[in-house]
Amino acid sequence: MDNVLAISPDNAWVAGSALYHWNGKEWNEVQFNKGVGNTIVKMILTPDKKVWALTSSGNIYQLGN
Repeated sequence: MDNVLAISPDNAWVAGSALYHWNGKEWNEVQFNKGVGNTIVKMILTPDKKVWALTSSGNIYQLGN
């Protein structure tokens, strides 16, 4: 896992070839369209508190709600 985005004590993301979300109590694996060799290479938090992820194949996903 190369990418960590900690937003608050009950909202953190860890990504790479798999994606996990911390809800303050436990880590949960979050599914995304992995495809062959597709990994999350970058995550950002926007000013409106949305988390976006960029994959190695160029797909962009909004994470969470």
